[in-house]
Amino acid sequence: MNPKDIAALSRVPLHLLPAVTRIQGAMACADGAVKYGPYNWREKPIALLFYLGAMERHILRMMDGEDIDPKSGLRHEAHLIATAGIILDARECGTLIDDRPAKKGRASVLLEEYEAQRKLTTVNQDPTVGGVINVFAYWLCAIHGRTEAGLVPCCDRAGQITHEMELIK
Repeated sequence: MNPKDIAALSRVPLHLLPAVTRIQGAMACADGAVKYGPYNWREKPIALLFYLGAMERHILRMMDGEDIDPKSGLRHEAHLIATAGIILDARECGTLIDDRPAKKGRASVLLEEYEAQRKLTTVNQDPTVGGVINVFAYWLCAIHGRTEAGLVPCCDRAGQITHEMELIK
């Protein structure tokens, strides 16, 4: 192997970030630079929750079927890239105000519990509902702590435990 190639192996692989990501993110940053000034987040601190809220609004518009931001004419994904980049840069520059609540919530735990329940079984038939186990009701029973070691609840559509079954791994 060429010595220069060997040296390159230890460098940040900038080539892995797709060009379209950089281009579209830059276009959204240019839109913001016109409105607020370039690199404004380096001059004055920014509040994390405002930027997360902006990202969530773009995501909600996308989820609702809108592809292009009506104000900028750019794809919502471009604004997500730009906003995420600004958050990362502000954090590194020391201008990010982390205004999240001091006490953590349970969203991460609930999401992990839901995903774990989804992995358990959707193939086994639950005779109480005459079909595939209602995974959402199944999950509700589990997060309320109604399980024994190695057993998972089988619930009816109302979330009531009808019986327990052995955990399938």
